[in-house]
Amino acid sequence: MSATDAIVAIDRLTALHSRNREAIAEFGRKLKTAVRLLTYLESNPIIEIQKTTIALGTTFKTVSDAVKRLCDAKILVQTAGEHRNRIFMKRIWIF
Repeated sequence: MSATDAIVAIDRLTALHSRNREAIAEFGRKLKTAVRLLTYLESNPIIEIQKTTIALGTTFKTVSDAVKRLCDAKILVQTAGEHRNRIFMKRIWIF
């Protein structure tokens, strides 16, 4: 990868981050948890709710609710599982 390619990739990831932050801006009092989850997703783009609960030091319900909101905002997509052991992946829309 050339330095130019790296710069382009960084610019695209920065734009994606900004779009994701804009998408959650209207979450009201749930914004703090959504921001924490979004930050976590930037290092861990594939998550399970139970493991994320431990990593964020919060409750299962709090993480589950935030995951649902991020799915509704099209930031996350469920990739496996039906009701238990669901796996979610951060959508990466780099143009």
